[in-house]
Amino acid sequence: MGRWQGLAIAAALAVAALPAVGQGEAQTPAPQMPETPGDAADLYDEVRVLQTIRTLELSSEQMAELVEINARVIAQERELAGVREATWEQYEDEIEAVLSAWMQGRTPSTRARNAADRAVNRVNDARSSFERARTAAAREFYDSLSGGQRNLVESPGVAEQREARTRRMGGIESVGQYVLNELDAIRDLMPDEFEMLAGAEARRIAETIVGSNAGNVEAMTDGVLDVMIDVYDWTPQRYQQQRPTLPEQIEEALGFEPMAERPPVRWSEVVRAATSSRTAAAVRAIAAARGGEVE
Repeated sequence: MGRWQGLAIAAALAVAALPAVGQGEAQTPAPQMPETPGDAADLYDEVRVLQTIRTLELSSEQMAELVEINARVIAQERELAGVREATWEQYEDEIEAVLSAWMQGRTPSTRARNAADRAVNRVNDARSSFERARTAAAREFYDSLSGGQRNLVESPGVAEQREARTRRMGGIESVGQYVLNELDAIRDLMPDEFEMLAGAEARRIAETIVGSNAGNVEAMTDGVLDVMIDVYDWTPQRYQQQRPTLPEQIEEALGFEPMAERPPVRWSEVVRAATSSRTAAAVRAIAAARGGEVE
């Protein structure tokens, strides 16, 4: 696909696909029952925000601050929607001309390509500004928490490492489960194959877990290899008996914190509370339950 073809698709997706944003100005809510969520996604968001607020036991002052932080993000989201809508209105003909040319196997005109370039750049700049606002809002909410409340939250750095590791492991979040999945295949190797391949496989698995450039990749390789050698010698009966608890055993052997000991509030939930369109509604629900104590 040529550059201008990719541009045509990017322009259509980035400019024409306007986000759904609530109407009206975001304000600190009065204590009352929230409006009905618009769909299942809204309901899920609201429930998750409610759970975060209750887990952290936010005070009325903290909830009011959260709503203020959230209102700024919602305003930035509306601004992004406005940029996208205005850009589409301004460049709709040029973008459609580029798309039409691509669909017909023709090269679009330089004027149309340049216009589509400007459209995409304008929207991308606005979207980057919005993403920075989301990140700043989550951090501001986190900074507003007490020390005890922060102990209940996954730190941004840990969250970044976990998310990167999950991507490397193909979407599997548990290190123990990922290694176990690999062991299922490795145990099928013949003894001579295992002896020849075990070291390389351990290195591959270790690099997937911690990253190929990590300072502890050698130590992780040794740890994985020890697990592989140990488990490979088990009888099929023992392997099946141990398999239900093997993920936890593997994580302990490799030095990973058991899931039960991890903070109950993920960083993604901090981001959700700071940026969700349902945060104000969740705060209203809690304020009503508390008798209207949001200040």
